[in-house]
Amino acid sequence: MQEVGEDDGDPEWDDLEEVCSRPQTPLSRPPSPLPGFTSAPELPISGRSSPLSEPPDSRPTTLDPHPPPPAVADPAHPTNAKKRHQKAGKSARRKAKRQAEAKAHAFGAPAESASHSFTEQPPRQTAFTLRKLEACANAFTGLSKRTRTGHFPRIWTKQQLLDAGHEQIHWDGIDPMVLLDADGYIVAVLLGRPRRPEWKLVILEVAQLLEQLRKEGVRREIFRSKDKSHRRGNFHVLFDGYSMGTGQKKPGNLRHTKKYRQLLHHLFHNHSVRRVAGFQSSGFARFFPKLYAYYRDTILGIEANQPELNHLFSNSVYTAATFNVGPQSFTAEHRDSHNLPHGVCPITAFGPFDAQLGGHLYIRQLKVFLELPSGSSAAILSGAFDHGNTPIQKNESRYSMTQYCAGALFRWAAYGYRTAKSLLALPGGAKKKAEIDGAPGARAAWAAGLLSKPEELVADRRAVFGPKK
Repeated sequence: MQEVGEDDGDPEWDDLEEVCSRPQTPLSRPPSPLPGFTSAPELPISGRSSPLSEPPDSRPTTLDPHPPPPAVADPAHPTNAKKRHQKAGKSARRKAKRQAEAKAHAFGAPAESASHSFTEQPPRQTAFTLRKLEACANAFTGLSKRTRTGHFPRIWTKQQLLDAGHEQIHWDGIDPMVLLDADGYIVAVLLGRPRRPEWKLVILEVAQLLEQLRKEGVRREIFRSKDKSHRRGNFHVLFDGYSMGTGQKKPGNLRHTKKYRQLLHHLFHNHSVRRVAGFQSSGFARFFPKLYAYYRDTILGIEANQPELNHLFSNSVYTAATFNVGPQSFTAEHRDSHNLPHGVCPITAFGPFDAQLGGHLYIRQLKVFLELPSGSSAAILSGAFDHGNTPIQKNESRYSMTQYCAGALFRWAAYGYRTAKSLLALPGGAKKKAEIDGAPGARAAWAAGLLSKPEELVADRRAVFGPKK
């Protein structure tokens, strides 16, 4: 892993919103319904209980109008004391087991035994190696454009990618496929999509919602200039969550205007959006279990330390989400250097566009590109890979959703929920920081160890989520 010094004052952070260290102020009243938008009817989901499916034992029964008085046990009797002791021990063991299971399955992560209605495709190996992964010296953030050489952001066409030696991966957009580095580690996953028939309605509703939110934001002049034109392209964006950037003393919720938050209310309270968020997070857990556990434990610790932080989705481990709301959301080549260099960012595409003609997802370091149809998802190391999309046709619309966690959050937690400056001010702080950062290359090797090989996935899932039941 190639390294430089700790990346502070990065101009690539300039497009990040300010954060505030207090809870989000609730809206004084619910926002008005969006004009011309009707939420799709919620379809039954496998595993969801309903009153009609209750077991007979759970239904009300007729009570005896004259029940016998309850038996009163003698507390002084030795047999009763022994039973109470055994009962207390059993309750304590059950509580500890529930707490362990709650931690293992926090944010809705699936157990290894969860059913999957798809067949994984054979892995695809690339010439890239994790030893070439670029990162700052402590491996908490990637390298920004100012610290990289030969970086010229641009929008690539399909033919230009082919001419530059990129391989096109032919993928159906449904069944998962893992991409490996030269040593066999999983560095990207084409997550696909569920085969459930209602998933098409879920994706259609999200696309319609994003289109309506953009139109409403434009009509009411809610979007600022940096919400419409930025380093990733020329399209409108909506985002929320909590983060931590350069100069921040601690993590905080992203700060927005009241009108902007009204748009966000429609977005993050939508059932279909939540389902997509859960699918992205569960895909992360399935193919990167050790890294997921690192995210989970870090985020749980941060939120226990700061309960005012706004966690967007209870079924997702991620702390922030961005929605590219178009009308033509295809990104220029970029690298999300404020994320962990070995962190995973899921991407889902929406909208009426021909995925064979445009909207391809490309990853420059892996020298590959692929079709990412509407409703399909992929997960990549966005803090280490230069990536983007090919243009779509002029009469088409495309939207996308990504989730992520800022690398500074992990640094904040590792330093004992304080900044590097605060840690260095403590007695022995410099020594403690050096121990956390590790020797040159040590944290980089540790970070690579959080990724799995395909043959290790079963054991890694079992270690994180427990054995099959």
